[in-house]
Amino acid sequence: AADSDESLLLIPLIETLEALENIEEICAVEQVRVLCFAAGELAFAMGEGARMHSSTKVRDAYAKVKEAAARNDVVLMGGPILDPTHESCAKALEDGIRVFCLGIDVMAFRLVCENTVAALDSAVAGSAYSRPPAPESGFPAHY
Repeated sequence: AADSDESLLLIPLIETLEALENIEEICAVEQVRVLCFAAGELAFAMGEGARMHSSTKVRDAYAKVKEAAARNDVVLMGGPILDPTHESCAKALEDGIRVFCLGIDVMAFRLVCENTVAALDSAVAGSAYSRPPAPESGFPAHY
């Protein structure tokens, strides 16, 4: 049991107002060496909808988390999950991200679905086929 406890890595997701309010206490936990700022989930919790990168409230929350992490020697995990370009990765590094998230989450899945529907609409447009119009996207034009 001692060996497994020593190799345990606890990575909190800062995705709720409660987590944001308690960020100092969370970062002060000895076992917390990495944390993930979940901008999308927190934006919805703050009533900002899909404005995870354009909301002043979310940016202020990130600054608060970043400062608490730095004071407690905690590494930030995150990065441009939905828009991994040279520029977005460089910005994430400038913003303090040191562990980059990989993988697909609910928003990335939704983006893949919407891109597929858009490609299908384009293919159908010049053919003998037809389909009802797709609903409007819930995603901003750029992250």
